[in-house]
Amino acid sequence: PDFFYNHKIPPDEKMVEYKLRNNIACDTTIIIGKEIFECHSVVLKVHTEYFVKLEETGFSMKSVELPSNQVSMDSFCEIYNWMMNDDYEIPRPKFADIFKSAIFLKIKDFVNEFMAIIDDKELIDEREAISIFLEAKKIDCRLLQSHMIAKISRIFLTFVASLDFLELSFEEVHEFFKSNGIAVNSEMDMLYVALRWLEFEWPKRKNCVKRLFKLIKFEVMPFWILPEIRNYPVRFAHIFCLVEDLIDDVMRDHSHRHAAEQGKMIIFLL
Repeated sequence: PDFFYNHKIPPDEKMVEYKLRNNIACDTTIIIGKEIFECHSVVLKVHTEYFVKLEETGFSMKSVELPSNQVSMDSFCEIYNWMMNDDYEIPRPKFADIFKSAIFLKIKDFVNEFMAIIDDKELIDEREAISIFLEAKKIDCRLLQSHMIAKISRIFLTFVASLDFLELSFEEVHEFFKSNGIAVNSEMDMLYVALRWLEFEWPKRKNCVKRLFKLIKFEVMPFWILPEIRNYPVRFAHIFCLVEDLIDDVMRDHSHRHAAEQGKMIIFLL
């Protein structure tokens, strides 16, 4: 640096900034797996709740080991880079990994900035949301997966047609079925989706049938459709035979409701 060659002593704040930005005189070693990263504890404590609470417990900040299943070294370096640069841009291919680490380290400002990006329709569209959802699935970041469901819901049937959907776990499919914003033509679509997912790995998914069918809103289907569902196609007999009681209950409730409505109509006409 020029100021070392011309023998001018820089102001204290400039020297501090120079040391921080160039990782000079670091006082903290971060250990993740077999990798280490030298940094400044003051930078970590300014931005992360995790390190503040760590120090408050009396833990030495000289050497800190982080769980590799929660924070990767690559994501930690990116986050530290964000801490040191005002114009930092989060690299798209690392979204899920960085987000998971930021949540674990409790970096509120970073998480808020991240959420603003993924909520922006112009930056992250529905198809990009599917990619982020699947990236989050690989590293078991359920929070990010849940947030992406709202976006994917708008092109849900397109996603259902993919192999990626068929390979989802029951818990992940369950989240989609619980969502109120799923874009489908009717509740019959949800029935077909359930059958498609169950069939893909049958009989391994046999124990998921009742739990999944209970999330289908049979009560909003037209009454005339229910007898057709009750007389299910032979090719789906192995699935529907497990939920006959559930469909019978829905048909019974439908009949009672229909009878009650007819009764009210007769009274009104009289």
